[in-house]
Order: sequence, then structure tokens, then C-alpha cells
Amino acid sequence: MSNAIKLDRRFGKCRIKGCKTRRVVQGHTINGMEIWYRGGNENELRSIGCWCNEHNTWLEWNQLKGRVNREKECNGVCMAGVGPSCDCACGGENHGKAHI
Repeated sequence: MSNAIKLDRRFGKCRIKGCKTRRVVQGHTINGMEIWYRGGNENELRSIGCWCNEHNTWLEWNQLKGRVNREKECNGVCMAGVGPSCDCACGGENHGKAHI
């Protein structure tokens, strides 16, 4: 397996333990706004879907880290991934694409 590769894809999740709210975005901005901003921009975060409405809080974001593992086939599980790590043959290239 190779070293981790950081790709320009971000994975967000609610900060409240057990919440299933997840978002996947390509890049670090949506409509020109930085998605990892944690401050008083609640309305902007809500408008671009980067907010947990159930718990009324912003999402925590992590950058995708991929590792190429030629022995593990890339499949639908990878493409539907909502977490920030990938260790299959694609090395993260396809990880989470079903949500973009």
C-alpha cells in the first residue's frame, strides 16, 4: 500500500455523536464560501447545505486521504463513501463521488 494522498474533496459530518448527517463536496469552497469556516455565518452554511438542521450546528470537515491498494478492488462502497479515508485501487479518486 502506498503513502496517503490528499485529494481536493471534503467530507463533512455533524458534530453530535450518533447523528447521520453527512455531506461530500469537491474542493474547499461552495459558491465561493470556505466550507470549514466555523463562526457566525450560519445562514450561509445553511443555504449551501453545510449545516445539520436536526441539531442546529455546523458540520466538521475532513479532507480525503487516499491510499492506493491494488489488491482491493474499487466498488460501489467506495463511490458511496461518506468518510475521509480510502484504501482501495482508486486511491481516493472515486471515493464519495456518488454524493457530488
